[in-house]
Amino acid sequence: MSSHIAIPVLISFAVSLVLGPVVIPFLRKLKMKQTERTDGVQSHLKKAGTPTMGGIIILASIIVTSLFYVKDYPAIIPILFLTVAFGLIGFLDDYLKVVLKRSDGLLPMQKMALQIVVTAVFAFYLVEVAEVPLTMLVPFSDGYYLDIGWMAVPVLFIAVIGTVNGTNFTDGLDGLASSVTVLVATFFTVVAVGTKSGVEPITCAVVGALLGFLLFNVYPASVFMGDTGSLALGGFVAGAAYMIAHILNIAVGLTFSGGFIDLFIFGILQGNDKTNWMRIIPVGIIYFILYYVIFRFLIQKFNLKTPGREDDDAETKLYTKADYKAKQGAKDQNGSVSGGDERSILITQGLGGKKNISDVDCCATRLRCTVVKPELVNDQILKQTGPSGIVKKGQGIQIIYGPSVTVVKSNLEDYLVNAPDEEYIAQE
Repeated sequence: MSSHIAIPVLISFAVSLVLGPVVIPFLRKLKMKQTERTDGVQSHLKKAGTPTMGGIIILASIIVTSLFYVKDYPAIIPILFLTVAFGLIGFLDDYLKVVLKRSDGLLPMQKMALQIVVTAVFAFYLVEVAEVPLTMLVPFSDGYYLDIGWMAVPVLFIAVIGTVNGTNFTDGLDGLASSVTVLVATFFTVVAVGTKSGVEPITCAVVGALLGFLLFNVYPASVFMGDTGSLALGGFVAGAAYMIAHILNIAVGLTFSGGFIDLFIFGILQGNDKTNWMRIIPVGIIYFILYYVIFRFLIQKFNLKTPGREDDDAETKLYTKADYKAKQGAKDQNGSVSGGDERSILITQGLGGKKNISDVDCCATRLRCTVVKPELVNDQILKQTGPSGIVKKGQGIQIIYGPSVTVVKSNLEDYLVNAPDEEYIAQE
């Protein structure tokens, strides 16, 4: 194995391995400081939740490793830029949530504006510095290329920002985003080495960084990457896809995620001599094998708790549409659950009261709560709040609400400020 493949993996893996025991305790301290407020939930002083912002470990490992190779491999610069820039946006979002206790972090418009600025810089580099052609092969035109000019730029923005936020949604389950992205990075490494593109140092660095991070993120996770890690990985995936597609000279879409219609119209119909679309077949086969075999190995080796593979003491409940409709008409002693405050009341009661709640957090779709006494948790009350499922693992309770979970968490935290500091035991 070539040194420029193995060494970046080993360096980033070592950096990640060293930073883990240092960063994770520091993040726990940050999270505890967040709860030491007189206007917050007093039980948060004993907070036992899993810390986030672990993406700092990944980002630092990638940066340190890339600095050793950036001089001899300048092609990694745009990929490194997207990775670091989107990682900084995620860090700012996490910092506002964890340290400054702004439950929503960056506002959606603020986050989108920053992502647009970063993507604009990347687009400028592709067009003005790397001189990537913004032309499109017209179907059935016998080799005529249409210069769509500035219209190709919005496509680039959609591809980059869509990929970044798609990766962000993947984060939320122990080891999920890490294990998925390490396969993507491995695939990019295979392609980069085979084509001698010169971007393999950073793809290998991502592989090593994620393997090291997985040691702390695999079930039961000691740390979550947060937006710091997920946005950075999304930037890496988008940047690597664009650069490798350009180096391969594949005129089928702008990334490897163009889709079948894109492949058929702009690839197959135009002929392999013009588009080199057949290169996608061996690359796709390699990607499928890596994705299936390695991902399955990781699930079984590290006992990742994917749906259907929970321990016997981990109870997962999924609710049907009929259950949800039945919930809509449910009443409790405080009235309907249609409003945000009423839902917060029911969540608090379902978790055994404010005194029983030691931590409130969320990922992209799940409200993550840590309770003192799991036996006080009442599934029937929680079911009335409209979740699509409830996952119970010891003192950890995950209530699945979907993308609206950040609003649910914010309302719950507001309610807990003045809620009675007592346990709630449901009447049988």
